Amino acid sequence: MNSRNFKIPTFAILLVLSPFSFADITKALNINIEKCFAQTLQTTERASIRACNNVIKSRISSRQNIAIAFHNRGIIQMQNGKLEQALTSFKRSLRFQPKELSKRPDAVATTLLAIAKVHQAAHEHELAMVKIDEARALDRKLK
Repeated sequence: MNSRNFKIPTFAILLVLSPFSFADITKALNINIEKCFAQTLQTTERASIRACNNVIKSRISSRQNIAIAFHNRGIIQMQNGKLEQALTSFKRSLRFQPKELSKRPDAVATTLLAIAKVHQAAHEHELAMVKIDEARALDRKLK
C-alpha cells in the first residue's frame, strides 16, 4: 500500500486530538437526542431544532436516530408554521428510514401522514390524499 494514498478519516483525527473522550462525545449526543426527541414546551423552538440538527450532523448517530431527528424537526417546524421546511425535513426522514426501518413500515407511514398534514395545512388537498393513500397501503402490509 502506498502511504501517500492512505487517508485517515477526519472524525478519527478529531477524536484523537480532541480533549474530550469518546464517552464525553457520546454523552453530548445523548443529551441532543433527548432534547430533539422530547419536543416539549420546556425547550424553545430554536433549542429543539438545534438539538435535532446536532443529532443529524453527528457522525456517530444511527440511521434510525437521524430519521427520527429529521421527523421530529419537521414536527417542530410544522407546529411553528414553517411548512416548506417541515416538508423538507419529513422527506429527508424518509430517506433514512427504508434501510434502517424496513421492518417498521409503521414509522414510514407515520412520516407519510405528517407529510399529508403539511399538504393539508398548505391547502394542497390532492397531495395530502396521495400521502394518506401511501400510508394506508403500508398499513395494509402490517395486517
